[in-house]
Amino acid sequence: METDYEVLLRQNEYETNEKVSRAARIVLYFEFLVAILCWLKIFDLQTSIVNGTIAATVIPLLLPTVMIDILHIDEAWVKYLLIGSVTAVTGIYYIFLTFQVLLLFILPTIIAALYLEKKILYFCYGSTVLTILLSHFVTGFYLLQPWIEPFKGVKVIMLYGAFPRVLEYLCIAVIINILVSHCRKYISSFSSFQEEKKENTIPQPAEDTGILHTMTEREREVCRLISYGCTNAQIAKQLYLSVGTVKNYVSVIYEKTGIKDRTALALKLNRYFNENDPGHM
Repeated sequence: METDYEVLLRQNEYETNEKVSRAARIVLYFEFLVAILCWLKIFDLQTSIVNGTIAATVIPLLLPTVMIDILHIDEAWVKYLLIGSVTAVTGIYYIFLTFQVLLLFILPTIIAALYLEKKILYFCYGSTVLTILLSHFVTGFYLLQPWIEPFKGVKVIMLYGAFPRVLEYLCIAVIINILVSHCRKYISSFSSFQEEKKENTIPQPAEDTGILHTMTEREREVCRLISYGCTNAQIAKQLYLSVGTVKNYVSVIYEKTGIKDRTALALKLNRYFNENDPGHM
């Protein structure tokens, strides 16, 4: 039997994968906006640098969309690939644009924090530090904008550029780690309270959840997958339906259950199936 806490974390992972996909596209949109401003001579940046940046980053920025929104892959390893792609993009940005994009090194960590999972955070910490060091090392040999970079040569760039920036990043990473730990503790405490409250509550009559018996077989199948924390895209993949059709089913389920919040619905359905059909997971 799964706890509410486990259901919440799994559903959060699925939904965060979709958010990462959307975030990567947003970064790409801003990249094209900056490129347009450069082409219009509003920003002073060589066309070759602009075009090179776009060519080098368009694939890793579109990879999350392909993996999540097109192929609908929901394996556990996918989140590592998504974070790795975004991290690689920050390194590419630095190679082409140097200190103008230093702030973006924190972007993958902010995204990784959405998973509320320590393993993916530690993976992001390590990959980001490695990316900072490698991208600075590359600029020691191939500095594309020498007229704006204050440091020259591999040794100077690594000593006065890379290492201080790694320390700054690690400081921010520690703070983010504390915030994630706090959120996990809060969710765990709330879940434990709800479980204890449920155990101490007099069982509700069957009519309280009997609404499922008024649903069609396909609606009950959608309910089972919602209780597992699946997103609409994942439900569509498993039931061989379109995402639009699944959205229609979910709307009907909202109406029949009277619950409009998906997380609340998932928790209620999970409890129902655990109590009435423990083998559904």
